[in-house]
Amino acid sequence: MAGMMQAGAALNEPRYVAFVQKWADHWHTKGIGPVLAGREDDKRRGYCGHWGPGFPVIMLYEKTRNPPIWR
Repeated sequence: MAGMMQAGAALNEPRYVAFVQKWADHWHTKGIGPVLAGREDDKRRGYCGHWGPGFPVIMLYEKTRNPPIWR
């Protein structure tokens, strides 16, 4: 997602930023608790193995100044 934000800035393409906003809104609404909890039989409970949202969320805020992502 950070790459999507960088591409959106480099190409001046608002659709890329809108995609990241939709992604952030989805996870803000859904919450990451179930993802991090995992399944009972999963040896890697507490980590899904591929999700690192912090940096792109900060980039999104810098671009949009959309505060709901921080709630």
